Amino acid sequence: MSSDREDLFPTYSHEQRLEDESLDELRCILRGLFVVRDQRQRDFGVDLSIEILINERATNYVSMVQVKARSNLQPNRDGSLSLSIHSSNIEYLLSATSSTIVLYDADRKSSTGRTYLMKS
Repeated sequence: MSSDREDLFPTYSHEQRLEDESLDELRCILRGLFVVRDQRQRDFGVDLSIEILINERATNYVSMVQVKARSNLQPNRDGSLSLSIHSSNIEYLLSATSSTIVLYDADRKSSTGRTYLMKS
């Protein structure tokens, strides 16, 4: 595509790329252990719902998941990471029977891939 027409189209931003990357990798990690459903159609802070599978059987034990994808995170002195989340998002998640916030750090690698920090 010629460069004179590039400005006619929206940009696929760094944040959008991180969101897609984080959700794709999380789905891979959870495959076979959970049924993963996208919940972003009318997004109020829940990105996915995950349902536990036991011996390949659906259980209806479901948790609502909010994924926060970030790059350039600066660790605290103790090596932990901090992230600011608006209180209305937390209240919304807490109103579910089970909820989880997942932090996807795009810059860190572990032996199994990206680092995920989960808090229920």
